[in-house]
Amino acid sequence: MKKIVFPIVFAMANATLLADVITPEQALLLAREVAGDSQSLQIQPSAIANAARSHSLDSTDVSADASDTNPAFYVVSRGQDQGFVIVSGDDCLPPVWGVVEQGNYDENDMPDAFREWIQCRAEQVAYAQANKLNATHTTSEVASDRVDVPYLLPTLWHQSSPYNDRCPIITSNGQRAATGCVATATAQIVYYWRRDANQRLAQTTPTYSYGDAPCTAEFQLQAGTPIKFDLMQTECSNQPAEYKDAVAVLVAACGMTAWLTYGSSTSGQIADCVNVFGAQFGINGGTCVYKNGNYSESGWSKLLYDQLVQGRPLLYCGYNASSGGHAVVCDGYQASTGFFHINFGWGGGYNGYFSVEDGVQGWGFNESSQGCVYDIYPKRPNVTVNVTLPHTIYAKADNNFIFTVTNNGTVALNGLYLFVNTTGTSPSSLSAAQSSATDISIATDATQTLSLTASPTSTGKNYVILTDASLHVLSKTEIQVETNDAQLVADELKVMSSAHRTSYLGQEYEVIYNSRSTVQTLLHNTSSIGFNGYILLNYYHWNDETQAWDFVGTRKQSASVDGNSSGIATSYITTSTVPQLTIGDHYYVELNDSISATQSLDISESARNRVYFTMQKSDMTILGYENRILALGGHFDYTMFNSASFTKKSLYADAVGYDLTQCTAIDRVEQSINPNALYYVADTSKAVGSNIVRGGRATLIELTSGYDFMPRDAFQSDSVRLNLSLTPAQWQLVCVPFGADVPTGMVARQITSHNKNSIINCTSDVARLEPGMTYLVMTSSDRHQTLSGGTSDVTTSIGQQPDGAVHGTFVNMTADATIYQLNSATPQQFVQCSAGTEVPAFGGYLQSADFTKSFNAYGTLLYDVAYIELANSIAEAYAALDQYAEIVTTAAYDAYLAQIEEAETMFSDRTATPTSTEIRNTASALLASAEDYKKQIGDAGNTEIDFTSSITNPSFEEKSTNGWTLGTLDGYSSVGGTFNGTNANAYRGVGLDGQYLFRSLIAKADSTSVGISQTVTGLTPGYYRVAAMVGTDADHSVTLFAGDSTATVAGHPFGPLYLTQAKIDNVLVVADEGLGTGSLTIGIRAGRWYKADNFTLTYTGTLKTDTTDGIEEITSPTATLPDRIFTLDGRSIGHINRSGIYIVGGKKLMVR
Repeated sequence: MKKIVFPIVFAMANATLLADVITPEQALLLAREVAGDSQSLQIQPSAIANAARSHSLDSTDVSADASDTNPAFYVVSRGQDQGFVIVSGDDCLPPVWGVVEQGNYDENDMPDAFREWIQCRAEQVAYAQANKLNATHTTSEVASDRVDVPYLLPTLWHQSSPYNDRCPIITSNGQRAATGCVATATAQIVYYWRRDANQRLAQTTPTYSYGDAPCTAEFQLQAGTPIKFDLMQTECSNQPAEYKDAVAVLVAACGMTAWLTYGSSTSGQIADCVNVFGAQFGINGGTCVYKNGNYSESGWSKLLYDQLVQGRPLLYCGYNASSGGHAVVCDGYQASTGFFHINFGWGGGYNGYFSVEDGVQGWGFNESSQGCVYDIYPKRPNVTVNVTLPHTIYAKADNNFIFTVTNNGTVALNGLYLFVNTTGTSPSSLSAAQSSATDISIATDATQTLSLTASPTSTGKNYVILTDASLHVLSKTEIQVETNDAQLVADELKVMSSAHRTSYLGQEYEVIYNSRSTVQTLLHNTSSIGFNGYILLNYYHWNDETQAWDFVGTRKQSASVDGNSSGIATSYITTSTVPQLTIGDHYYVELNDSISATQSLDISESARNRVYFTMQKSDMTILGYENRILALGGHFDYTMFNSASFTKKSLYADAVGYDLTQCTAIDRVEQSINPNALYYVADTSKAVGSNIVRGGRATLIELTSGYDFMPRDAFQSDSVRLNLSLTPAQWQLVCVPFGADVPTGMVARQITSHNKNSIINCTSDVARLEPGMTYLVMTSSDRHQTLSGGTSDVTTSIGQQPDGAVHGTFVNMTADATIYQLNSATPQQFVQCSAGTEVPAFGGYLQSADFTKSFNAYGTLLYDVAYIELANSIAEAYAALDQYAEIVTTAAYDAYLAQIEEAETMFSDRTATPTSTEIRNTASALLASAEDYKKQIGDAGNTEIDFTSSITNPSFEEKSTNGWTLGTLDGYSSVGGTFNGTNANAYRGVGLDGQYLFRSLIAKADSTSVGISQTVTGLTPGYYRVAAMVGTDADHSVTLFAGDSTATVAGHPFGPLYLTQAKIDNVLVVADEGLGTGSLTIGIRAGRWYKADNFTLTYTGTLKTDTTDGIEEITSPTATLPDRIFTLDGRSIGHINRSGIYIVGGKKLMVR
C-alpha cells in the first residue's frame, strides 16, 4: 500500500517526458507540505543554486527557455533560526531534498561536506536540464504502514575541541587534527549504546605513521582505559575539564581503532568501523553495505527503516568522486515524507530529514555511492534481575519464581523465558522453556515484576535460568529441590464416552463412538505442596478364549494440582497407540495407586476407580449449518466433537451454537473453540455441562469476554456467569446479556447522557446490571473478574440505552464509522477510532456527532481520581499479600486481608459518602501496611525480603539528613550535608539513586568515629544484608558499618565522581530485651572525605533454633569471646555462665 506524499503532480504526457522546472510558487507549496503551515516561509537566494545554473548554460548549447532563469534549487526559510527546506529546482530529482530543523542557511558559514553535497545535487539538476534528460521523479511514495521514528541520538557533537583534544598533532603546524566525520559519527553511535557497551577499552589503539598527524605512542590509548560515558553530555564544549576529556577519549579511540588518516581534514572508511564497534566496545559490529546496484530505492529505504524502528541508528555515508564524501548517522524517520533524519556531526548544524533517493544516474554523492553499517546493537541485554525463590522448592510441582527485572539497556527488553536444569548449562532452544512471558516489554530504566512457573523433575541441586528470546542468560540461580510429598487423592475416574450403555456377560460397559477418547481423573490435593507430574492408569482386555482379563499396558496421565486444590489429570486412549485397543472389544481402565517409588495415590472410598468401556464406529453426521448453528445427528461422538479437524473446518469454524436435538446418547458436551457456544439438546436429553439449553432453559450459562455469543432465541438460566478480562483501576465498557449484581471489588456505572466531548456529571452508579445494557465497569484487582447471578433471562438483543451515544455488542464486530473507545492511558480517555476498529464481544463504544475529540472517562473529577488511586492500591496490596503469603505469620496474613477487604468495600459501596481525602488516605494506608505485612515473618525459607523502608531517608531524597545522626564520637560537630548529585560539578555521584546524596566535608578523622549513622528499629530477628553506594578518591577507601560488622571499599577506579557499592552480608539482628523485634545501627565511618547514597537493608534468613548442625564447641563457660553473645531466642547477654547453645559472631556455639 502506497500513499502520495506531495500534492503537486507535475504534468507528464507519458513516462518519457522531459524534466520540468519547479516554480517558486510550487517550491513554497512543497516546503509547506513538509514543514507545516508556517506563515514565515519564504524563499531566500542561493549563490550555489545560481552558480550551478550559470555553469550549465555556459557549458551546453541549448535554446533558452523558462528553465534558464530558474535556480537549481530553492532554499525556503522557516524563519530566523528555525531551519529551512531545500526544494529541487526541477523534478529530475526528488522534489524536496531535505528539511533542516534549526539554524539558518548561510553559505558563508557552511560545513564543506554540506556545501559539496548541495553543489553536487545542484549540478545534477543543471546537467539534466541542459541535456534535456527525462524526468526521473514526479512524486515521492512511501510505505503507508510505516510510523515516525523520532531521531534516536541526543548528541550534538563536532570535530573540533573538546572532541579532538586526544587526537594526534599535525606535524606541520602543531595543531590537533580534526576528529574526522567517521570518528564523530561512530562515537555518537557508541554513546547511544553506552548502557550496553564496554566501560573500558578492550584493545590498545594502534600506532601508525601515515597522515599529516601520525598516531604515535604519545597519543596511544591503552586497553583498560576508562570510557566515562556518564560524564559525556549532549554538547560538551562548556563542561568541566574531566567531562571534556571523557568525550575526547571516546572519539579518539573510535578514530584510531578505525585507522583513520589524521590531519586538518581527517579521513577514513565506515567499513573499518565494524571492528571498532565489536572488538573495541563490545557491541555487535554490524554489516557494511553499499547501495550501488544492490538495492532498489524501496529496498534501500526498507533496510534503513527496519533498523530504525528497532531503535538501531546506522553509520551512513555518501561519496562524490571529485570532493570525497562524508560519514553521518542516520537515526530517525518521518513517515509523512519518507525522509530519514541525518545527524551530520557538525554540532547540530544542518541536522534534519533528508531524502536518500538517487539523483540523475551517473552522479555521485547522494546516489549509488551511498553506504551504511547496519545491525549495530548490543551483544546481550544489560539487565538486573532479582529472584525471589519460593519458601520451599519441590520436584514435580509448579513452583512460582518471582523475578524483578530492571532494564538498564538502551532499548526495550521483549520476552522472558524460564528454564530449569541440573547442570547450569545455557539453554539451547526456547522449546525447553518451562514458562515464559512472551508479551512482556520492559522499557529503558523500567522495572517489572513477574511470576514464572517451573517444575523441576529431579531433587537436589538445580539451576533456575532466565533468558530473553535470543537465549541470552539474564540470571542463573542455584536452587535446592526437595522431594515432592504431595498427598493426591483420586475422587473419580471417567472416560469421555456417550450416555449409551451395553451389557456383555453380565457386565455393563460405556460405549465410545470413536476409535479414540479422553480419560480424566478428578483429583484433589490434601497437602500444601503442589504436584505437577504423572499418575498411572492400567488397562485390561477381556479375553473371550480364556474368559479372563489380560493386562495390556500402563499409560501415564498428566496431572497438575496446586496445594490444597483440585485438578484434573488427562490422557488419551486410541486404537493406534500403546496400549492398542480394538473396536468392538471390551476393556476396563483402573487407577494405579503408585505414583513413584516414594509416592502413592490415595483413592477416595467413594471414588469410581475402574471404568468398563467398549469402542464402536462413529456415526455422527452433519445435518446442516444455518445462522452459524451447526446441526448434528446420530450417536453423540465426544471425541469427534472436540477434535480440531472437526471444530476448525472453515465451513463452520465460526459456529456459535450446536443443534444436538437429533443426537442420541449425549453424556457430556463441551468444546474449546468458542467457549460461549450454546448446545441445544432434546427435552429428554440427560446431557450435562454448561451452556446446555433444554426446552428454553439452561442450568448454567458461563461466558467469556471476547468470544461471540448469539442465542437463536431468548431463554432462562438458573445460574449465569460472565468472565471478563479487566485491567484493575481502568474502566471498560461491558454489555451483559443477563442480569447480574455488581460484586464487592467491582464498580459499575451507567452513562445517562453526555456533554460535548465529556461525560462529567452524566453517569450514575448502579448495583445491578440489566440484560442487554452497556455499563462502565471497573475492578480493583485480578481476583474480581466475574459478573454472576442467579435465575435470569438471557436476551438476544441489545437494549435501548439511556444515552443513545452508548452502544454495546455480544459479538466481535468491526466499526463501520468513527467511534470512541476507551484507551489505557492515565488519565483514561475515550479516543477517536476510525472505521474498521475492532470492538470485542461483550464490549461497547460511544458514537455521537457531539464528539469531536478525545475526552476523559471521568464521571466526576474529584472522586474518580481518588477511587482510581484506591483501586490501584488494592491491586498492589493483593499482589503483596500473595507474594509473601508463605513466609508471614497467619495472623499477619489474616489482618492484611481484612484491611484489603475493608478497602474493597469502600471502593464498591458508592452509597457511602467518604470524602476524597478519606479515600486517598485509605489507599495510602493500604500500601504502607504492605511494608509492615511482609516484615512479620514466620519462616522466610529461601525468600529475601527488602527492609529498606525501615531506614529513614535511605537515599537522602528528602534533600536533608533527616533520620541520620551527623557528627563523630570524638566531638566533630558536622560531617557534611546533602547535595544534588546529578549536576556537573564535584558533587556528582554516578550511580546514585534518585537525585541527592550525602557528602562529608571532613578531610580526616579518627577511624573509629562515626561520620553518619542511623539506628534502624522494629527489625525481625534474623540475618540481614546492608549495602550502600559510596565514593571517595580512587586511592582511598570508605568504611560501611552495620552493628559490629564493617566493609571497607576503595574509591571507584574511574575517580571521585563515581560511586561503588559497599556490602555486608550475614549481619545478625536479635530481639532487643523485652521486645519481639531488634535494632541495628548502620552508617559510614568518618575518615577521608566521602559520598554516600542508597542505603539498603535486606532480610536474608531466619534464625534457626531447631538444629545443632554446624555447631562449634567449647568446654569452658567462662571463655573469653571477642563478639557479642546472644541466647537462641535473641537476647543479648554479657557473658556465658552456664552450659548451653549460644550465638556468637553469627554462628552457634555449644558450651559444655
